[in-house]
Amino acid sequence: MKSKTILLGLVVVLSAGTARANLVPERYLKPCIPDFSQYTGVIYDSDGMRLGGWTESFCAPTAVANSLYWMSQYYNLPKLAQKQDGSGQWVDYLSDVQMIEELALAMGFTEIDGEWSNQTDGGVDRDHLLSGKWDYMHSRVPILVQKWMQRPTLDWIQAELYKCEDVEVTIGYYDWVLDSSGNRTDIVKPKGGHMMTFVGWNATQLAFHDPAWNLGASEWKDYPGTGFDHDAYTDYYQFATFTLSGLPYTRLMNYPGADVVLIELAVSESVPEPLTVLGLLLGAPFAVRYVRRRLAVRQLVEEARAA
Repeated sequence: MKSKTILLGLVVVLSAGTARANLVPERYLKPCIPDFSQYTGVIYDSDGMRLGGWTESFCAPTAVANSLYWMSQYYNLPKLAQKQDGSGQWVDYLSDVQMIEELALAMGFTEIDGEWSNQTDGGVDRDHLLSGKWDYMHSRVPILVQKWMQRPTLDWIQAELYKCEDVEVTIGYYDWVLDSSGNRTDIVKPKGGHMMTFVGWNATQLAFHDPAWNLGASEWKDYPGTGFDHDAYTDYYQFATFTLSGLPYTRLMNYPGADVVLIELAVSESVPEPLTVLGLLLGAPFAVRYVRRRLAVRQLVEEARAA
């Protein structure tokens, strides 16, 4: 796992003493995270066939937009979701389409006359995802922390989400390899991937806002008071441990479209903890104000969850 923090133009390493124990409840659903669609900017013909616009790889900027819109509201960081006017002032909120397209450009997509393309045929790779999200966030709010984990453990993504952070996950699709008689072997072959926003869990399932919408066993959730005129469609998938090439993965059991679906990467972002080098440099008053702010935000999230 890697972590970067840029604070007031300085590179700061978080103290190991800020780590928390992974104390999470058996079930949790983070409220008020929007559920934008990766198909909003696709242009279709009368038969529903794609003519142009967004590509299938727009799941990545869409999943990240879900998280950053939430963060802009709950941490009172409006620049995360605003645009600049001609004088460089941050004004007006971006629409979901505008924010997703800003993130897509940061991740290496190009747009010519409404037709979008990305840097690789296979989707947004890890480096473009991480650097694009980092550049977008830090051009607006330089204090934010970004963390990521390859083959994330379930404990890690749950702990990140529960401590008021946002988490996006990349999943890999695999099909079983058949032998010459058509029987299934114990070998799988990759066939693509996807990205979703992680929003919660219960004892047997993980919950996501899926940019592709309406997959799996789902239920409608309407989160009022968020500033978003948007319902959230929460998808729940049963999970289990799966071993690939001798390495453990979290498998989504009832995800359609592939024989085996594995969580391959998780990315989180957050406001830094008070006991960073910056907190130590600025002194106790800064740290006290910051702790109070964090507690106030946690209370808002818990009240919304209980409502």
